[in-house]
Amino acid sequence: MLYGVGVQVPPGAPKTRYGMYTVEFDHDKVAITIIDDSGKHSDLQVNSHDNIVYIKQYNPNTDSEVWISISPEMWEELITAIDSPEGAFRHVR
Repeated sequence: MLYGVGVQVPPGAPKTRYGMYTVEFDHDKVAITIIDDSGKHSDLQVNSHDNIVYIKQYNPNTDSEVWISISPEMWEELITAIDSPEGAFRHVR
């Protein structure tokens, strides 16, 4: 179960660690930020537009941001692949 910012965890909820992320909707994109609660990694930012998805993370070793651009179809396949078992698959569109 997800609990939003400012929402108290109900009594009796499982005692587990909660990750944090934000989702923002703009008129031309969806912006997602995954926050590394351990502080070991920089936040991961995803900016999804109708025709392209940008993934960005700061690299402290080079003191620069690393950008990856993928198609929305590749993004959908990535999300689907996360819950897949090992193997080769075809994604039906």
